[in-house]
Amino acid sequence: MNTITGVINIKHKINLIYKILTVALILFITGCKVQNRDDEAVIKPRSDVMVTRPVIKDAEFIEEFQGITRYIQTIEIRAHVTGIISKVNVSLAEKISAKQPLFEIKSRETSLLESTHLSSEFIKSAASIVFSYSSGIVSQINVQPGDFVQEGDLLASCVDQHSLRVVVSVPLEMDISKIENQHCSILFPDGKLLSGIVGASLPSANETNQTNALLVTPGKNFPVSENIHVKVMVKTGKVKEGVFLPSGAVYGNEEQSRFWIIKIRNDSIAVRVPVKKGIKVDSLVQVTGTGINISDRFVYKGGYALSDSALVNIITPD
Repeated sequence: MNTITGVINIKHKINLIYKILTVALILFITGCKVQNRDDEAVIKPRSDVMVTRPVIKDAEFIEEFQGITRYIQTIEIRAHVTGIISKVNVSLAEKISAKQPLFEIKSRETSLLESTHLSSEFIKSAASIVFSYSSGIVSQINVQPGDFVQEGDLLASCVDQHSLRVVVSVPLEMDISKIENQHCSILFPDGKLLSGIVGASLPSANETNQTNALLVTPGKNFPVSENIHVKVMVKTGKVKEGVFLPSGAVYGNEEQSRFWIIKIRNDSIAVRVPVKKGIKVDSLVQVTGTGINISDRFVYKGGYALSDSALVNIITPD
């Protein structure tokens, strides 16, 4: 009887030891898995980013267009008699005034008078003098002394210096009524800035680039050449208390059809927030959409390669 009891006790002890070993093994394996997960969380990479906060400000809508200088009024100097050019009293690029003598033409009648015994003063007075009938700048001279001209021939061309305009190209799809008769600024390549007024559009569009042409009248006249490319800025509206971020904080796809900003949550998670872009003021861009709070922080450096909900490490500039 004692022998049987001893055998039972031994079996019970063996079963107990087996159970203890099994539990210990399970705990060991579970602990390894937890440790592995902790290790993975520790070594998961984070991207370094710099962050900024939105700015609330008022701003103006400013449309910018390309333009080119033109003198729209040309003065043509023509011969009013047939004869020989005996004198040219003007040079290229010279500024002329009204009633200034420009050319002398020796007509056939004057040549016949030279064969007579009449005085040279009388003969000279009989010569035909071509006067300017307006002020301007000589842009072209077509004759020289000794040339034969007929009545109506073009002797020279001038531009009216008061007819300077800037021809501005505006896309056909734009409503030009928004900028007609509006004040504008004209920026020249040398940095000179002039005020102006946008006039009406020309009756024909540009066939090549499909744009309308508007004439801008500068606020004052000053000497400038034709064919100078300028920028024309026109105010078309205002923004009241708009939300602005640095341009580097607004991301977009390759087609620039979708835009987003990257909000920081819990100091470590970068979340994409879809937005629409508004006007640009200096280095700031207006953004509109949901999920934007003035107290939030947004990535403005280091965000291009970030995926949604990526882990980040916020750094400060040096």
